[in-house]
Amino acid sequence: AWWYKDTTMSAFRKGSVTTSTYSVAMTEARNGRQLYCVVTDANGDSVTSDTVTISMAASGPVITTQPRSVSVASGATATVKVVAAGDGLTYAWWYKDTTMSAFKKGSVTTAAYSVKMTEARKGRQLYCVVTDKNGDSVTSSTVTISMKP
Repeated sequence: AWWYKDTTMSAFRKGSVTTSTYSVAMTEARNGRQLYCVVTDANGDSVTSDTVTISMAASGPVITTQPRSVSVASGATATVKVVAAGDGLTYAWWYKDTTMSAFKKGSVTTAAYSVKMTEARKGRQLYCVVTDKNGDSVTSSTVTISMKP
């Protein structure tokens, strides 16, 4: 018999699972659930397993700091950064200049996008797609780099 205790409970309760495998659909309410199993033989002798905890796995990368629009002088370097959490992160910056009709994937693959400001790049819009080692991704906010007058 499996016994369980959720984080909101003060004591363990006997569950309805009576097989050697405990299987349950994971929900936020079950996140952090503690479990142990009491195995009883035909003679009534029993042994209790160690207590384990089940928790929800991260659901992919998370952007902890969104990029911000910047304005720099002509010839200066404009730098936009994204900060993300996750395992094995990769970065892909997308950009769209004022003369373009759609975003294009750029060559920058780091958390910081830096470019020398030119007239052609004035008003460039940027966003970053952050992907983790499992292929899950998250897209940042779109920001603009502009040229100071």
